[in-house]
Parts: sequence; structure tokens; C-alpha cells
Amino acid sequence: MFLTPQSCKRNYAHVRRSELVFQANRRTGDYHGSMEEENFTRWLTTQLLPNIADNSVIIMDNAPYHNMFLEDNVPALTSSKSVLQKWLTENNIAFSEDFLRIQLIDLINQHRPQRMFKLDFMLRNDPLCKDRNIEILRTPQYHPELQPIEKCWAVMKQYMARHCNFTLKGLRKNLETAWTKVTSETMEGIMEKVTFWENHHFEQDSLLDSIDDKYGANYVEDDE
Repeated sequence: MFLTPQSCKRNYAHVRRSELVFQANRRTGDYHGSMEEENFTRWLTTQLLPNIADNSVIIMDNAPYHNMFLEDNVPALTSSKSVLQKWLTENNIAFSEDFLRIQLIDLINQHRPQRMFKLDFMLRNDPLCKDRNIEILRTPQYHPELQPIEKCWAVMKQYMARHCNFTLKGLRKNLETAWTKVTSETMEGIMEKVTFWENHHFEQDSLLDSIDDKYGANYVEDDE
């Protein structure tokens, strides 16, 4: 996760008093196995939000606990036909008894309420948040070059590697200094790199669109 104020382009930095350091208790290869929605939401509401400015943008990757949806009472689309039919009936949506599952699913997708992330709903409706104009920006999947947090971790990991004494006590002590390496100047450089790659992808998309416009969306170049 990374944060940038909307109104102050150059005021990037690690958010003081928002650090959460814990020893992972699951052997999953990284900390994600020890982090889940409840712990993440507690950290966000008690450590991050109280220490950031109004009008901030929180940039999040696609970790599952970042993207939990509000319940919309729509049955899982893998449910039996009878369950799907029941939901359509209860919501006064007409369908034919001989509809196939795929047709029922299509109807449900057409009429289901717009889904909203729990965190976005909280920021818009919670009395402590709704007037602060804080937004969440989610980055696309499978694009680490567009993830500012990846670059932040790289800066910290480099410092930690250079000062490693292979003890947990030493690790925790060195972390106090490692946090400070993510300076506003460092963040400005990181955001410039992220912006470069963002513009690159937009340019590539524009080129693909121009090819589609010229040859059609199903154009395949002849190798002969």
C-alpha cells in the first residue's frame, strides 16, 4: 500500500506511526498468510487513517483483504438452478422456466446491485471518514511496475540486507532506520518511474486500438 496527497504532488513519504511489524506464524513464503481482512481493517482504521491528511489517495494492490465486497445477497453463480430461480423470483425478475443456467446467470448479472468494496463504503459513509475526501486507487493485477509499494519494499530490503546480523532483535532494530529510507525524494523518483510505465501502457493500448480500427478486432497477421 502507498499513499499520496491529492493536493500536494511532492509531499510523498512513509506515514509516521503507521508501521505494523509482526512475526508471521504461517509458512506461506510471505506475510500474506498471516494477514487477513480483520487485521488489515483494524490497522487501516486505527493506524493509517488517523495519521494521513484529508484529500489523500491510498494506492492499493490486489491483495484479497484489500478488496472485500459488501454482501449483496446475490447467490453464488455456481448455485443450483433452483437457487438462481428463487433469487430472480424474489426480486420480481421475469424468466422462463426452460431457461438454461447460463441464461439465469446472465439475468442475475444484469440486475444485481452494483458491487462496492467494504473499504470504499466505509470511507464514504463512516462519520469519521466521509468528510475527509480520502479515496482508494486500486492498481491492475500482474503489473508490479505500476505498484509503488514494490519499490518502497525494495529500498527497505536493500538497507536491511546491508545491515543484517541474522537475528530477529537486529532485524527489528534495523527496521526503525529502514523506514526512514523511504523519503519524500525517494517517493518522487518512484512515482516518476510508475508514471513512465503507466504512460507506456497507455501508448501501447492506443497503438492496439489503431490496429483494431484499421484491420478489425480479429486481425491476425499472415506469416507467409
